[in-house]
Amino acid sequence: MKAMKKGLTGIVLMLALFVLVPVTAKADGAAPVCAKRQTMEIYICRPLRSMGMTGAEGWIYIGNLAKDAEVYQVRSSNSNFQARKEKGINGIYVESKPHVLKAGERTRISFMVYQNGRSYRLYCDVTFKNMKRKFKAFKMGSREYDSYFKGFSAVSVMRFKSQKIKVKATPAKGYKVDCIIAEYTKNGRNVLKKYKNGSNVSLKNIVCLDVVYHTKNRPRYYKRPDSTYVSTNLYLKNYMPSPLYSKLNITFY
Repeated sequence: MKAMKKGLTGIVLMLALFVLVPVTAKADGAAPVCAKRQTMEIYICRPLRSMGMTGAEGWIYIGNLAKDAEVYQVRSSNSNFQARKEKGINGIYVESKPHVLKAGERTRISFMVYQNGRSYRLYCDVTFKNMKRKFKAFKMGSREYDSYFKGFSAVSVMRFKSQKIKVKATPAKGYKVDCIIAEYTKNGRNVLKKYKNGSNVSLKNIVCLDVVYHTKNRPRYYKRPDSTYVSTNLYLKNYMPSPLYSKLNITFY
């Protein structure tokens, strides 16, 4: 009886493996995919009140991308934009070239993926739109700056008479403020100091502030980058570990 039970157990295990193996093989051989259409935001830099520079950047994420896949022939149909595959992440990075960027501008990003012995041609139609509000309130000292910062990724403000002010950013729905990074000049060098949101920030020898925040909503097909990923924002790469993070830059004049 014991021998018969062992024999039956072995047969059951073999049947289970026979059923499971084809399913696993099918998942490993899944074709890569990406969104056919998506929007990216236009950011406006306002270094001075009377000036404004536009630009845009964003990501197209690739689902079912194998670790050893090759992504090549990345192209933009609109010559005002360029794109490339970044290391350590399943995404194509898209950015604008210098020009006056307006809402409604479009481009098609196309690329090839080679994996599992096959080549796939993918594309995504991108439409650019004005940046939506990232903060529902933004206070420095006793002044409210929310309306002044709306739609901008970089702004300039007048210097404060005080050498220390409280900086409090209240994020809009779907966003979280991570920290405030202050850049100072010290002995002829620029140094960074991290503050918690709502802290009193020293303004002595300050160059600028960067308010780092991230979206809580994961884009379609997004996967967390691996250890080889390097942020496209090299200066703040230690504070912006993935493309989900952005910043508002504030300089003083």
